[in-house]
Amino acid sequence: RERNRFTFIDASTGDTWLFCTVARRRPPVVVRSHGLEPLAERAIRRAATAATERLGFWRDLYYRWWMPWEVRHSLRCADLVRVLNRAEHDYCLRELGLDPRRVVIGRNARRATALPDIRPSARRVAAIGRWEPMKGSRDTVSAMVAVMRSRPDVHLTLLGTGVPAVGVLADF
Repeated sequence: RERNRFTFIDASTGDTWLFCTVARRRPPVVVRSHGLEPLAERAIRRAATAATERLGFWRDLYYRWWMPWEVRHSLRCADLVRVLNRAEHDYCLRELGLDPRRVVIGRNARRATALPDIRPSARRVAAIGRWEPMKGSRDTVSAMVAVMRSRPDVHLTLLGTGVPAVGVLADF
């Protein structure tokens, strides 16, 4: 940032459309996926259908109309879209018609071998987000196992996992 100007904007899929709509002049925008919501919703709907469960009117309203609209508009206004995997990449190209030069596959989590040294005084690590492979749960497990081998006094706090503790612990 220099004199109230940003070099670029790093934003999430649900936030970017509004910024792009109101900004008169804007720097380049990078949208990063942390699990594309429309793809996750499809999986949830398949599971609900298989279990003959109804998800409800308000959920339908949000997840079938509003959220896909937000994601679609955010990704289309971005100068660069960073996705987590091939399924997300294909969704952006095939279903949203994005330019393949603007969509790259990258990781939001780092492998344990790429982690920086933890300060000697650091004792707590926090991870925020749903506990599922698409969101990097496997990377969190491998990183924390490596850290805790050399630093058994380090504690991991998980927030917003969306699954019972027994489900998270089973992954370790």
